[in-house]
Amino acid sequence: MRTLSSCSLFFFAFSSAEPALWPQPTSVQLLGPTLSLDPASFAFTTGSSSALLTRGLARYKKLTFLPAAPQWWPPQPAPTAALARLVVTVGSDDEGLTLGTSEAYNFSLPSAGGDGALFADTVFGALRGLETFSQMVGFLGGASFLVNVAVVADAPRFPHRGALVDTARHFLALPALQAFVDGLAYTKMNVLHWHIVDAESFPYASAAFPGLAAKGAYAPAASHTYSQADVAALIAYAKDRGIRVVVEFDTPGHSNAWGPGQPGLLTECYNASGQADGTFGPINPTIDSTWTFLAAFFAEVAAVFPDPYIHVGGDEVSFDCWESNPDVVAWMAANGMAGNASALESYYVQRLLKLVQALGKTPIGWQEIFDNGLDLTPDTLVHVWKNPFSAGQEELARATAAGKRVLLSAGWYLNYISYGPVWEAAYVNDPLNFTGTAEQKVRAAAARAPPSPFSLTFSPTRAGPGAGG
Repeated sequence: MRTLSSCSLFFFAFSSAEPALWPQPTSVQLLGPTLSLDPASFAFTTGSSSALLTRGLARYKKLTFLPAAPQWWPPQPAPTAALARLVVTVGSDDEGLTLGTSEAYNFSLPSAGGDGALFADTVFGALRGLETFSQMVGFLGGASFLVNVAVVADAPRFPHRGALVDTARHFLALPALQAFVDGLAYTKMNVLHWHIVDAESFPYASAAFPGLAAKGAYAPAASHTYSQADVAALIAYAKDRGIRVVVEFDTPGHSNAWGPGQPGLLTECYNASGQADGTFGPINPTIDSTWTFLAAFFAEVAAVFPDPYIHVGGDEVSFDCWESNPDVVAWMAANGMAGNASALESYYVQRLLKLVQALGKTPIGWQEIFDNGLDLTPDTLVHVWKNPFSAGQEELARATAAGKRVLLSAGWYLNYISYGPVWEAAYVNDPLNFTGTAEQKVRAAAARAPPSPFSLTFSPTRAGPGAGG
């Protein structure tokens, strides 16, 4: 797949005025002549001391000269010179990766051949430049590789460009997740939103609470759980490719799989006759043991997942079970919430947000935490997901007008299946295409832009369009 992608990009680069690089850089100037590359002698070099960049150079040496199918594009002009090296220079060797990390780069491939030059603010910007360069190099059969003489300058339009992968509905082994991360890197995405657990299963193997995975995973064996070593390996694999891993533990709803391994955590539901019916609803926020558990659990999560952000979910909370449970009803009455389960939801989410912040993390929540009028902490990100995209535009306008930063997924859920060229609708969804002031558009700067199919924020196992988290 990588080979075909590289070949097709090369074809368009040579057969049109604008190369079909994926995604299209900010500025591309093709200057006509071509340069030859000898995979046996061509080198990526750098004066940087970054081990991450050194590994990236070795990886892109392989990716740039992948074996390919025979040529099928029109013949190209004979090369005017040979490109011997691409010299990579970075402004900083810092390997810290955050939402604000610069990914800007530029490079030039001179007509005289010899050394090309790639400049980037950071090692991660250099990785993005190497990806573009690898896409421009084309295979012509045998040991023949060519690249255009070119000047390229690029920087991302949005600092957060991610895709959601759901490992609760369908377990994905570590190699599959790593392959997905590769796809993100090939399209210059920079966030893996890991929806790691849900009502269907709990595959995360908590060190502090091993019963959660032992009783909540599809199978207790290691084949259907993510060990602490697995998580660390994926985070390291992703960072090497400039990808942040933002984990999501969705509560208080979407939490049925938590119950078997943590008795007493979920709310016990009652029938119309006032009898426990054997089913369980959302997490019970009215008992002290819940908060003791959540404090310990999220302390572990904050340590295991180094990214500054944690997604706390907060979507699609059903109130029926809370309203049926006599102990919960009594607690609400005693705390000024009589008959108001929405107030109980607000109590839970606001307390959880403060808990996460006390751990030094910035929370992200699905749009319900904003829609339901919660008093959100100032830095909480509102994740807009409800389709259609027009609804997302309206939500962006409301949330940014209220001073909130936002992420956008509305319009990019792949569980919407229809006939015809459905990809077109995804590409016309501009995250800034909503009515608002310039200041509001700045708050939407964390929205997810779709420069490639991998940018589609999706959960392919969703039961229906109303599934947000």
